[in-house]
Amino acid sequence: MVEKKDWDWEIESRVIVELLDCPLRYIWREEPKVSPDGEKIAFIINEGENKFSVCQNKTHWEEAYDKVWSLKYGPDGRLSVLALTDEGRWTVVTEQVPWENSFDFAWELQFSTDGSQIGVAIQNEQQYGMAVNDVLWPTLYPNANHFTLSPKGNHSAAVVQTQNLSQGDIFKYQEGVFSVAIDGQTWDTKLVNIWTPIFDHQGKHICAQCRTSLYTYTIVVDGKVWDKEFSSVWRPAFNPATRSCMAPVRIGKKWGLAQDGEIILTPRFYQMWNFIFSPLGDSWAAIVATDLGKWTVCINGSTWKTHFETLVYDITFSPDGQRIAAAGKNKDKWFVLVDDQVWNESFDMVFEPVFSPDSKHLAVKVEKNGAYTYAIDGKVLPHSFDQLWMPVFSPDSKKILLRGITENQYLRAVIPVEG
Repeated sequence: MVEKKDWDWEIESRVIVELLDCPLRYIWREEPKVSPDGEKIAFIINEGENKFSVCQNKTHWEEAYDKVWSLKYGPDGRLSVLALTDEGRWTVVTEQVPWENSFDFAWELQFSTDGSQIGVAIQNEQQYGMAVNDVLWPTLYPNANHFTLSPKGNHSAAVVQTQNLSQGDIFKYQEGVFSVAIDGQTWDTKLVNIWTPIFDHQGKHICAQCRTSLYTYTIVVDGKVWDKEFSSVWRPAFNPATRSCMAPVRIGKKWGLAQDGEIILTPRFYQMWNFIFSPLGDSWAAIVATDLGKWTVCINGSTWKTHFETLVYDITFSPDGQRIAAAGKNKDKWFVLVDDQVWNESFDMVFEPVFSPDSKHLAVKVEKNGAYTYAIDGKVLPHSFDQLWMPVFSPDSKKILLRGITENQYLRAVIPVEG
C-alpha cells in the first residue's frame, strides 16, 4: 500500500487517459471507478455474449468472465471485482487474481480501513453468510443481511435468521429468530428483528437496533438487550473513547438520546438521526427536527440557529472534533452548512463535506446545471467536470487532489487550497 504522503502532490494537472476508450473492441462499458491516488481509472466492459472483463488505464485484464460486477478500488489502491466463472460460480478477483473459493452468489464487496482485508456476502445452497480474504464462515444461515466488516477487518458480522420459518409461521417469528453472527457464530440472544450491526473501533464489540416485539424497539450490545424499550430507535454508535453505546430513541412522539439504556437527553425533537461521535469521543452530534419542516444540527444537546425546510444530511466532524459541516436543502436547492453558517452559493446537489487534516479547510463536491466542481472554504472553482470524485486533502492540508472527467478525458490535478 502506498501511503497518502507518498502520492504525487506536485501542483499540476495531468491527463491520465486521453480518450476513455479501451484499445479493444467492446459492446458497452459501465460507469468508471478511479483509484484513491487518482493514477488509475477502470471500467467493466462487455466484449460479447457472456464475456466480461475490466479495462484499466486503457489496458484490459487478460481473463474474461461470464459476468463481472461490483468493481471497486480498495483504500490500498487494489482493484477488485465479483466475477462469474464459466463453471457458474461467483468469486472475488483482486488485481486479476481470483480467490480459490467460489460461491453460488456473492455481493456486498467490502474493505477494511487500510484495504488489506476484503469481505463479501455469499450464498451457497440457499444458505447465507460471509467470506473474508478467501476464508468462508464455518456456519451459514437460512437468511442474512446487514453485512459488515470491522474497521481493521479482523472480524465480520451480519444479522442472521437462526431457524427456518414455514410460510405464515407468525408465532415462531414473534418469539424471535434473528441474531447477529460474528465470524459465523451467533449470539445466544434471539430477537424479532435486528438492524445495522455496528463494530466499535477495535472490532471487539457490536451494537445494533432491534425489535423485541411487534411494537417495541431498543438497542442490543454484544447480545445483551437494553432494559428500557422505546416506540422506535435509530442506528446507535460506540463512543470511541469510553465504548459506551448511544442511540436516538423515541418515547411517545418525541425523540431524545439514550446511553447504555438510560435517557441522557429528554425527548423533545420531532426527529433525531444520523447520530455521530467526534473522533476523540468528547462530543456528539445529530440531525434533528425541532418542529415540522425545521431541520438543523444538535451538538451535545444544543441546537444550531440555522434551520432548513426540507432536509439536513451528511453531517461530519472535523478531525479535531471542533467543527461540524453538513448539507442542507430548502425546496430544490442545496447549501453547505458549516459551524452554523451557510455558504452563500446554492447548488443542485451537495455531497458529503470533507475537512482537511488540520481541520482548517472544508472542500465539498457540488453539482450545478448538470456539471460538477468543488467548493473550497465557500469559494467555487471556476472549472466544471462531467464526472468528479470526492476531494482528497494532502497530509499537510495545503493541497487538494482532484479526479475528474471532462471532454472524454480523465485527468488528475493537484491544486492549492489557497490562492
